[in-house]
Amino acid sequence: MKAPKQTTQNQNTRMDRIKKIITGLALAVIAGTVQAQTTNLFPNGDFSNGGPTADWVENFGGGSYVYTYPASGGNPGSYGVIDNTGGGGYGIWVGGNVTPISLGSMGLTAGSPYTFVMDMKILAGSSIGGLKIESWGSTGYISDSGDMRPVSGTGSWVTYTFSYTPALGALGLKIVPLWGPNSSVAYDNIGVIVPVTSPLTASITLPINSATVAPDFVINASASVLPGSVTNVYFYDGATLLGNSDTSPYSFNVTGASLGAHVLKVVAKDDNGGSVTSSVVNVTVATSTTVYVDPSKTWQGYMNVFALPQDGGGYMFGSAWGTADLRASFSGSTLTLAPNIIGDSSSYWYVTTNSPSVGNKSCDASMYVQPVGSLPGQTLTFTGKCNANTLVGTAITNPAGNGWTCVAFIKDLAPDYSSSVVSTVTLTNGQVFSVSLNTINDQTRHVQYGFETVGPCVWATDPVLASYGNVQVGPLVTAPPVLNVSKSGNVLTFTWSDATYHLQSQTNSLSAGLKSNWSDYPGGTVSGVTATINPANPTVYYRLKNP
Repeated sequence: MKAPKQTTQNQNTRMDRIKKIITGLALAVIAGTVQAQTTNLFPNGDFSNGGPTADWVENFGGGSYVYTYPASGGNPGSYGVIDNTGGGGYGIWVGGNVTPISLGSMGLTAGSPYTFVMDMKILAGSSIGGLKIESWGSTGYISDSGDMRPVSGTGSWVTYTFSYTPALGALGLKIVPLWGPNSSVAYDNIGVIVPVTSPLTASITLPINSATVAPDFVINASASVLPGSVTNVYFYDGATLLGNSDTSPYSFNVTGASLGAHVLKVVAKDDNGGSVTSSVVNVTVATSTTVYVDPSKTWQGYMNVFALPQDGGGYMFGSAWGTADLRASFSGSTLTLAPNIIGDSSSYWYVTTNSPSVGNKSCDASMYVQPVGSLPGQTLTFTGKCNANTLVGTAITNPAGNGWTCVAFIKDLAPDYSSSVVSTVTLTNGQVFSVSLNTINDQTRHVQYGFETVGPCVWATDPVLASYGNVQVGPLVTAPPVLNVSKSGNVLTFTWSDATYHLQSQTNSLSAGLKSNWSDYPGGTVSGVTATINPANPTVYYRLKNP
């Protein structure tokens, strides 16, 4: 690790002065927005090189003078001195005798006013120095500011400011520190205060792209420009103007949006006559959403650790864990959840680490998905099938007294995760599960769905670890079932490949029947995955339905 940079008292004093200038004199208020500034020093404007360089060149204006770079003791280091106590002289300039410092290199624009700064103090005599700024173009010298001198000076370092507008057509500047008659004057930190510019930008911050939102939702946007200010932000759904906002933070409340896909954008305008259009944000408006056990989603792991119930059950800590650390893993579309293991034999985690291991902490492991978008104000349903549940439960514990539970959940958490609304459902061996929650209509909240396995930690090498069981869950079906039908006389025999499906029928037209009016077939013999039917009505439509 690098040691912190040390700063001398003189340097602190100098920086304090520059800060006071920037905040007290150079900050411009534009349409209610404080415009950011930066102080750009001219090349070697802090005289850090301590000697004549290509940047600073003596100008023989006539008469005698002494021009020096003291090597140290300046503000805070080297500085430039024009000693005129012995007679006439002119000074020094930046840019050399021929080539000025380009406006572009300093972030300046011809025709725009700027505040120039310079640290000065009188070393001997009584006359303060000053500043002269020359504008130079493609053919040479254009014009200058004339001598700009403070009305008074001191024997201490003081930061002075000067206003000057580079001439139209100027490509560069020469900066000339002026001598004080019959005085010795010191100079340091010669620069210019320049507005920090940024192009006009606009973006939608909420909802995020691909989010699912309720029919009533809020669009939040950001927009900025420097110099200048944003005058208005217009909100669009496709080509339709929804409304506008002229005050930051920019937002618009959408009410009663139609269900389905929407393409949102904003257009920002500024007081310079500029306009910019944001990238589009695609959202889906829905009143309800159903999610499934899907290995293609981004599954995350989180562990909350508690003391055992007999130790008071107090919360210890929580942190994000890898899903493998939770003993939660996919094989194809099947997710297996098992009691948690901790590979640390510390007494913090275990009473014993031999067989059977005795966990000293209760682990609350969540394997979950946090969907894109917060699903605000909707009814969210999470469904799937518990293919197997062989966990040693809390009602029937293992020889060490340990047992585990596993539930499916939906959680609607506060923006800072400090509180939540939760809905859970137990996982029953061989049964379909479904859990629903009406989420809060607040896009800053976090909605999660997944599984929660709770119970004491287990030593990784416990030889009876496998006997503690697991839970295997998956989507309702891994593939559509195959429905076969054969006919013998008037008798129809149906067979299909998944026992969780049952046969339905209806006698309406096929187009209407695809939408509604299906009912479980009331007649015939239905056993397992076979149905034998002797229909009275020759026009009957059949389908398989999963519960």
